Parts: sequence; C-alpha cells; structure tokens
Amino acid sequence: MSLSRGWKNLSVVSVARELRWPTVIWVFSASRDVDSCWRLVKQAAVAGEVLKTDGVSSVYKVGNFAVKETRGMTALAFKHSLVRFDRVSGYLGVLGEALNTVQVNQRHLPAHELMCVTFNLLTLKSAAYYNFLNDYVCFEDILSSQTTDLLSLLDASFLLLEKMLVGGVYHGDVNISNQFFTPDLLCSKLIDFEVSRELDCSLAMGFALQCSSMWDFRLKPYIEYTSYQSKVLGKIRSFSKDSADYNDSARLFNLMTAKSRVPRRLRDARLLIACGDMLASDVR
Repeated sequence: MSLSRGWKNLSVVSVARELRWPTVIWVFSASRDVDSCWRLVKQAAVAGEVLKTDGVSSVYKVGNFAVKETRGMTALAFKHSLVRFDRVSGYLGVLGEALNTVQVNQRHLPAHELMCVTFNLLTLKSAAYYNFLNDYVCFEDILSSQTTDLLSLLDASFLLLEKMLVGGVYHGDVNISNQFFTPDLLCSKLIDFEVSRELDCSLAMGFALQCSSMWDFRLKPYIEYTSYQSKVLGKIRSFSKDSADYNDSARLFNLMTAKSRVPRRLRDARLLIACGDMLASDVR
C-alpha cells in the first residue's frame, strides 16, 4: 500500500477533511466540526500535560482529550506493515491506529472514541485526538491501588475481551495498561488498536490467544500462574464449540504462557492464527 492510499483510506472513513496549512486535519466525530477540532489542536500545542513519552511518540492530556503524537520522519509516523485490520496491507503508527479505532467505533464496541487526526506537512508529525476516559481507571492502576478484588477485576476483563471478540475484533495487545474500567467495574473500554485484526478463528481460540498476551510482566506480580491458568482455561471451555476446539485453544494458551519469555515466533503466531493466516496445529 502506498502512502497516498493510506491518506485515501483515512479520508473515506472521516466525517470531514481540510487543509489548514501546513496541517491536514481529518474529523471522525459526527458531533464535532473542523473548527471545534482545530481549536482542540491549537490548545493541545500549548497546554498539553505529558502522560507518557518515548523515542517515537508521546501521549498527553489536554482538557477532556488524550493526544497521541508521533515524532520524526514519515517512515516512523506511517510504518508499513502486514499487520492490518481490514486484510489490506496497511500502516502501524497513528494512521493505522486511527483507521482501526474508527472501525471499532462504527461497530459500537467498547473502545475510546477518536475525534480527529492531524498531519503536519512540514514537520512530518502526526497526532490522533481521543476522548479522554475521565470516568475510567486503568486495570494496572486499579491493581496497584489494591482497591478491588483481583478475581473480580479479571472477570470484568474477560467480559471486555469477550465483547470485542464477539464483535469480530482481535485487539492484539490487551495488556493491563490498555484496559480501563469504571470503579464499579460495570463499564469498560479498550485503547490502542494499532495492531488489531479482523477475527477469523473460534471464540475460544481468540480468547486463549488474547489471554496469553495479557500474561506479561505487568500482571505477573499480582497473581500466581496456576491461578490465572485455571481461570482462563475455565473460560476457554465455556467458549469452546467442541472438545477439539477446547484442546487446541488450551494447548496454545499453555504453550504461550509456560515460559517466562515468549519466543518471537509464538508472539507472531498469535496474530496469524487470529486472522486465519496460520493453523493452530502448525504451532509447536
């Protein structure tokens, strides 16, 4: 896919698009026009509160919005990849995440809402503007505060994953810093759809793959592996179509969580199996 095709895809799913030199802005919220989004962009440039930053991107808050900005050359902002949501070669970074998030929003699945995307033609910086989840708390923060029973939190997390999978979406990165809940755990949202894919495997298999990726350094300090394994396998059994589906799903979950460090080939296999490009039986 060329860069021009990437722009075209973004324009197709947007409500409005406008060039305000040197910035191109796409609007995705039906409740906002270009002028109101542009005011948000200008406000973010001078009053953003940095939440997270690394060598490639920054996340910051301005008012009731969260902004994810990529820095550097176009190669970083629109990195070409075979990881895509719509089965057409697409891009990671802000553009890919924006396209995926819009599609998830259109399915009315539990995700944060994308307001607009900008690209500066001079600095080559791109940014996505999301509604900030003011009434929600990150799974990781809830755990560290020890204000909620872990098993109840896992139940809420599994329900969130189930809703996304039933909606036909394999998120791909459900670590506990990407899951958000209201204090009563009745409402939930996922963020960061950069590597999301269309689900093309059984619900049990999709759930097993997601839970295997969730088992990482963020969650491990709070629960023993055997307890987590038992809870996940119980859910896999309830989702399974038959014994073969359960056995395949359980085998892959165990394989991908048994070692302290998951080999790259197994991490890559998750996405390939989830989107139907690889058979579970091919993973050893």
